[in-house]
Amino acid sequence: MKSLGHLLTMYGNTANKLESQYNKYKQDFLNAKTNYNNASKSKRKQLRQHMIQLKMLINKTKEKMNMLIKNVESIAKTPLHVNQMKQLGGAVFKDLPTETKIKIFENLDIDSFIQKRTLIIKLLGEEYYFKTAVQLAKVDYKDPTNFVYIANNVKQETCVENGIYNFDKIYKLYMKFYNHQRIEKRNRKITSFPIYPKMQECNLNGNQLTTFPIQPMMTECFLMINQLTTFPIQPMMKKCYLGYNKLITFPIQPIMRKCHLSNNQLTTFPIQPNMTKCDLMNNKLTTFPIQPKMTQCNLSDNQLTTFPVQPMMTQCDLSNNQLTIFPVQQKMENCNLMNNQLTIFPVQPMMITCYLNNNRLTTFPTQPMMQECDLSNNQLTIFPVQPKMENCNLMNNQLTTFSVQPMMITCYLNNNRLTTFPTQPMMQECDLSNNQLISFSIQPMMEIEDCYLDGNPGPNGDGLNCIDYINSESDEESDEESDEESDED
Repeated sequence: MKSLGHLLTMYGNTANKLESQYNKYKQDFLNAKTNYNNASKSKRKQLRQHMIQLKMLINKTKEKMNMLIKNVESIAKTPLHVNQMKQLGGAVFKDLPTETKIKIFENLDIDSFIQKRTLIIKLLGEEYYFKTAVQLAKVDYKDPTNFVYIANNVKQETCVENGIYNFDKIYKLYMKFYNHQRIEKRNRKITSFPIYPKMQECNLNGNQLTTFPIQPMMTECFLMINQLTTFPIQPMMKKCYLGYNKLITFPIQPIMRKCHLSNNQLTTFPIQPNMTKCDLMNNKLTTFPIQPKMTQCNLSDNQLTTFPVQPMMTQCDLSNNQLTIFPVQQKMENCNLMNNQLTIFPVQPMMITCYLNNNRLTTFPTQPMMQECDLSNNQLTIFPVQPKMENCNLMNNQLTTFSVQPMMITCYLNNNRLTTFPTQPMMQECDLSNNQLISFSIQPMMEIEDCYLDGNPGPNGDGLNCIDYINSESDEESDEESDEESDED
């Protein structure tokens, strides 16, 4: 198999031959045309046939030249790590037509183009090199608030002479940051930013960027509080912070692990194959796909009506959406589903904390691992035993009974319809105000100042309050002391 250098050299030699043939045929045609105008009738017939043949040869040669250029272009477009364009020397290019040289070099990435600076200047001149480098780096030199001007504290007009841009100066401004692995320019009113192939991290928070190009080596970016409407695939990006922009779409990022895209205008979000954490709060999402590696998500303040099973998810915030159902999440430990439209909620085998306030729940099952819950402002009429629950908020429901909760320490049950309340062995604080209790049992672990019983009818309809609790407890203690004194006598 021929090497790339050999192929390009061969193509160069062929191109020169074809170009010579083309020019010869064209000149012969022009000569025949001149002779035709001055020839006799008998001679014209012969010249006409000769001109037709030359025209056919011209067209055929032109086709061959175009085909040759396409072949060279296809080689030049091959990825550099495959064709090793970086290692090619000047001898390979010297015989190629100027048009072909330009097409080859313009298919290089900016890093390769800069590495071939000496060769390109030698073959095509400095003017071509500086202008093409600036264009390949996607420096928007016509933008007076481009990064290269702002970061160097230079005004755009210093790079314009007689209405013509000085690409040598612009190139030098660009190159001052070329070898930086980290670039940080926050709150500088930058509106456009070029490609920096060696940059691994950038912080451009608080600018006015509307676009951002592909950065081949960037692993982490901070672009919060800009005006981005689109964002391209970044092949090496692991973390991105793009909150408070105007993004409508966001592409698949092949190795991204964490993304922060809150406060944008996203209506869809694709499967991200390696994403573990995402913050997409305050967007316009109506659906959200299965994310195979996602462990944590914040999707609050969207327009979700459904949410799929997420196989690896341990934490989620889906508050302030329009969910009517929520599936079993096998690994979920913490969830916030407040302010939705849920009417049912299944058993979640690993759930420790849940916030389900301000929904439409009428029932709630036993959750084997749950330690804390907020189910306030629902429509619950019963609440089963929760074997590990320590803290609960069930205020503003329709409960008429309440079970013994063996591990419960605090509870808020105000504004329900409870008529009885059993002894809770571990309870230390409770709010049972505004129910229908006529009595209240002694709670062995609770201090009286941590009990709220206002707004209950009491035994005589005149209210149940903490005094009843104190009196009943004091009376019993007094009776016990009297019995002990009688025994001693």
